[in-house]
Amino acid sequence: MVRNSIRRIFTEWRRRARSRRDIGSIDYCTLHDLGLSPGQMQFEAQKPFWRA
Repeated sequence: MVRNSIRRIFTEWRRRARSRRDIGSIDYCTLHDLGLSPGQMQFEAQKPFWRA
């Protein structure tokens, strides 16, 4: 049971790290289309993977 909980946590952390890496590579045109500022993108991309 504890192993499954730990596995879920690590899986979520990996997903967040991958998502934030992807967010950091979005180009300006796509950011504009999404309605995000470069500052918002940078803030999200630099958050540590353990923070939601």
